Amino acid sequence: MAYSNLGIKREPCLLCLDAFCAYLTLAVSSVFKQQGVTLSVIPGGYTGYIQPLDVSLNKPLKDLIKDKQDKHFDKNITK
Repeated sequence: MAYSNLGIKREPCLLCLDAFCAYLTLAVSSVFKQQGVTLSVIPGGYTGYIQPLDVSLNKPLKDLIKDKQDKHFDKNITK
């Protein structure tokens, strides 16, 4: 069991990050380690396997919303 800065017991914590190089520095990993956070790195190109809703649901939904927003803006630009 890890402890917070206030000395309070807390559950172990796992943080999954993409492979962005700034996340993989010794400075970043040591800060998380001090806080009792275990890091897990998702390799590039694997988001679709690890987060299938981001690929199959969220992305198409965001695209649909953006399309509707653009059409509404274009239709009402003069108002």
